[in-house]
Amino acid sequence: RDYKKMDIVDDILRHLHIRSRVTYRLEEAGYWGHRLVDDGQFQLHCVLAGRCQYRRKGAKERFELSAGDVLLLPRGGPASVQDISGRQPRRTEHDLRGGLTCDGHQAQAPRVIVLGGMLELGGQTRHPLISGLPDVTLVRNTELLQTGTRKHAGFMIDTILTDAHETSPSILDRLFEILLIQVIGALHASAGPAYRFMAALQDRGINRAITAIHENPGHNWSVERLAEVASLSRSTFSKQFTELTGIPAMHYLT
Repeated sequence: RDYKKMDIVDDILRHLHIRSRVTYRLEEAGYWGHRLVDDGQFQLHCVLAGRCQYRRKGAKERFELSAGDVLLLPRGGPASVQDISGRQPRRTEHDLRGGLTCDGHQAQAPRVIVLGGMLELGGQTRHPLISGLPDVTLVRNTELLQTGTRKHAGFMIDTILTDAHETSPSILDRLFEILLIQVIGALHASAGPAYRFMAALQDRGINRAITAIHENPGHNWSVERLAEVASLSRSTFSKQFTELTGIPAMHYLT
């Protein structure tokens, strides 16, 4: 693993303002289904027990998840979650923009437990940390285990929801942010080609520029100065930075 790249990512996450909200927990068995409605914000869903299927509205592909798996919908959009039978059950609607809801019933085994919610990174829904991800990104529990995460924060959220008599929403939301950080760490460790921001860190010149920004965030950076750090011309640097991160360098600075 390249710990230098991970150090940069860790520094970005440390200074990044993440806002999150856990909005639902479902416990089901048998034939079941739920519609998830949002307004296009970044969604994160995780399965804590059993197996289920997720599908974005209008998409043909279904994603089957098992316990510990996490699904990211960076650009949000309506989706559905249901049992793996392939049947079309009557679906209950959940508005992800609302407060926390816990639905379903205390199911006998085999049961399925899922929870999810909304996230915002640095006041942006298109932050370069997620802009290179596909519309649906599935992170398997095995990938999280490979980063040293024995049980991700989603399991702790579930324990609090089921065992605590009174639950502070702010505690749940902070744990949800930790879950996102764990997932981003797993994505960087796997370094998939679709992860645009990781590609930016693999580019030597752009890596130097991003490192310089985070080593000296108070500096009055300009595109010209960053191009010098990257040992590139201004035009080449601007083009490569935008292509690799998905946003112009000046937007990244702000």
